[in-house]
Amino acid sequence: MIRRVIPKIVKPLIWIAVFFIVYIAIDFCNIPTKIGIKLSAINMYIMSMVISIVIATVAFIITYYLIQQREIEKQVNQQKIAVKLIRTTMRLCETYIYDLDRPGISEMFCRINNEEDAEIKEKLSFFSKYEDNPFLYDSYISQFVINGVITDSQMQRYETAKNLYISYVTAYKICAKKEDRQDLLYQMKQETLEAICKAK
Repeated sequence: MIRRVIPKIVKPLIWIAVFFIVYIAIDFCNIPTKIGIKLSAINMYIMSMVISIVIATVAFIITYYLIQQREIEKQVNQQKIAVKLIRTTMRLCETYIYDLDRPGISEMFCRINNEEDAEIKEKLSFFSKYEDNPFLYDSYISQFVINGVITDSQMQRYETAKNLYISYVTAYKICAKKEDRQDLLYQMKQETLEAICKAK
């Protein structure tokens, strides 16, 4: 991190060094005395003040740029985490969409939907796998939006994909075994996959 900061502070440090060298040269050559100004009594005092100012200025500049660099790196890290969470969520949605194509899944949906005496726990666990599991990181992603880490356009693409996914799963639960709804399901599936691809 310090290596990245050093190029940014070289210019102000050069100006400080030039000022310091000029002062030393003036003092060493005793130029004020030569032109009739007697400053020998306060030379050491002036020197100590100049050194103190130089040290304080250099310390301030280095500290400032280190803090700035730290904030930038923190922001970059948060952006990486946010993007990773969005991509993970979208990949889960993609996985579950293709999982619905497995043999027996549509039958399972129909059986749970049609059997009134089916175990409530079984219904909840089966449906939540497809409806809730992909969005376990939603609260973190929302917080990144509030903090300005994720842009509005990124969040809009994410929300679009999420809403299409939920609509598709809901429609699948109802229409999985209805022959006259297969074209609609296929179209919803393709739209959802396209939105997921854009959001990743």
